[in-house]
Amino acid sequence: MTHATPTIHSALEDELDSMWRFAQHLTNCTETAESLVSRTFVTALERRHQYPSRRQWRTWLLGLVYREWSQQPQRERAGLVAVGNAQSQTSTAATCFNGQLCQTINQLPEAHRLVILLVCVEEFSYAEAADILDESVDTVISRLVRARVAIGTQQQARSALSQTGEGVPTAVSMQAASSSL
Repeated sequence: MTHATPTIHSALEDELDSMWRFAQHLTNCTETAESLVSRTFVTALERRHQYPSRRQWRTWLLGLVYREWSQQPQRERAGLVAVGNAQSQTSTAATCFNGQLCQTINQLPEAHRLVILLVCVEEFSYAEAADILDESVDTVISRLVRARVAIGTQQQARSALSQTGEGVPTAVSMQAASSSL
């Protein structure tokens, strides 16, 4: 057993919550998230020779989670997310401080949703999020801006409709609200 092995085991345990939260957001399905975290543990142990400094550990580890996820074929990932959304829509909304905001974020394209999660929820810097997603910092910033605009537009549309008493906005009413901005 090498000297790095106990360190990597304790680091994995320390970051389990972050890994789980990130995997849950990627998959929206408890079973798939468990599988993803398990595969990431194995990958981290196999690549322990690449173990970065303790300061960069969390970024490296969530990058492994994302790469494990992104290696699945796009069709399979889309199917898993659709199933997960149906199974956990209420549980995701219940754990969020604002159910409508979570619902709005979940409707974003995957690339925008991941940037919001990493920068705004997990509090990674733009550079760290770029490392995790294997993208440029400019791409991360651009996606974050587009995601924030989309969230603001949808939240304004919901607010306007709730004031008129019409209920939850439809795609048509949200499009009309965004064109008026």
